Amino acid sequence: MRLTSRAAALGLSAAASLAYLVFPTWGLPTLEIVLKGLSVSLLALIAFQANQRLLSLGLFISSVGDVLLACGRNFFLAGLAVFLCAHLVYILLFTRRRASLAAPSSQFAFPAFLVVFGLVFGAWLAPSLGALRVPVFCYIAAIVAMGATASRANYRSPCVLSGAVLFLISDSLLGAGRFKTPIPLGAVLVWTTYYAGQCAIMLGVLSERD
Repeated sequence: MRLTSRAAALGLSAAASLAYLVFPTWGLPTLEIVLKGLSVSLLALIAFQANQRLLSLGLFISSVGDVLLACGRNFFLAGLAVFLCAHLVYILLFTRRRASLAAPSSQFAFPAFLVVFGLVFGAWLAPSLGALRVPVFCYIAAIVAMGATASRANYRSPCVLSGAVLFLISDSLLGAGRFKTPIPLGAVLVWTTYYAGQCAIMLGVLSERD
């Protein structure tokens, strides 16, 4: 029964996500916000039912951030702050499953790459950030830390790291499109990488218990 209800909730979440993608052609802003919020809040419900409280909290906070960003540009900073909190929850989740620090040095190559990426990306965005420079830099540090801790987390499934990388790609595309240059099909790419990333993280964490 639990797996059946999980499949149903995941199906509803995927349907809401797909409907959100095609929603802009419908012209109903309130429905857009509802669909966007439902997509990830249903994932949070799945995690909660599986007794994965930290994962559920990270997903639920993310869904609040989704709603804020869907409310318009005036809510961008609030959405950024909420997603920062979501990343901090994920960092805590991944850190609790961290691998041994005695691992071969080659296993630290990917976290090092993420740090370099964060520095380069931040430097590229910096001239266009204005008064948002500090909060955006803090956010970049958070997403890099989230990806790095995911890469060092001791999960059997590769979905966790894949999801974290997709989440980082989504945020990077969003930041580039918001502050630097228009991204072709930006809205579609941002949402699909983000939603796929959240699903992958959830499924990877839950697979440890199934």
